[in-house]
Amino acid sequence: MRFGVALLDAYLEFLAVRGSSGLAPACRPCLPLPTSGTGAAPPQHGWLFPGGNSGQPITHRTLVFKLRNFDFAVGQARISALRQLVLQAPAPVIAAALGVHHSKTTRQANNAGTT
Repeated sequence: MRFGVALLDAYLEFLAVRGSSGLAPACRPCLPLPTSGTGAAPPQHGWLFPGGNSGQPITHRTLVFKLRNFDFAVGQARISALRQLVLQAPAPVIAAALGVHHSKTTRQANNAGTT
């Protein structure tokens, strides 16, 4: 069960930083970077989820596929993460930072019970 909580935390961090330079300084990695079997240090690429290509992040589709293999409700987690963000900052600010339409964040702010 602990592994599932770590994946949830990492996915929420991924959603918070995805395409948003404004929220990136407030986010921190939830999982340590993996090391190779030889005990060598991980590459200094800076990605929370490194992809298959050197220096590139994991693609959205690959991450969703891996999370679904663990029966993780990706859609519900995305909505929950958005609701938590709109509780912390005004909906138009979150919309601009994430690159989504303001009506989506306003609707989730209303669903989250903000005034």
